[in-house]
Amino acid sequence: MFSITIKKLRVILLIFTPINVLLSIQMADFGVQFPFFLIQSINGSVSFIPVTSDIDLLFSHVYKNAIALSALFWIFAACILAAAILFFLITYGKMKTSSKRTGLIIILSGLFFLVSSMINYSTLLSIPNILIVPIGIPILLVVGFYICRKG
Repeated sequence: MFSITIKKLRVILLIFTPINVLLSIQMADFGVQFPFFLIQSINGSVSFIPVTSDIDLLFSHVYKNAIALSALFWIFAACILAAAILFFLITYGKMKTSSKRTGLIIILSGLFFLVSSMINYSTLLSIPNILIVPIGIPILLVVGFYICRKG
């Protein structure tokens, strides 16, 4: 029987951890970037953009150079995070090493999200009116370390 415990729920909630918060300097526009989607408000219009649209733009060659590399790292990090969550749910309580492995995979996904953000929002590519706050990356690293340690 599949039951949801508090420990399982904590790991599932990583899906809804905001990785980056994007704010305009004028505070008129904002965005919240989650592992599998982006919610942004530009000029009063709110958009929901799933990671599948990044995959589509990547394969249709709309994204080029550093933006394509950043999207590739983001998609890879999202896939790794999904795999870690599924692996944790399937093997929870069965093997002690599975928790350590899951924690390391979550840490790895956090590092890939960090690299993607650094490429996408570096000083060479950044828009001067946008402030990026990567609040979810430290959360992923801490949760991954906690799972490794407790495993």
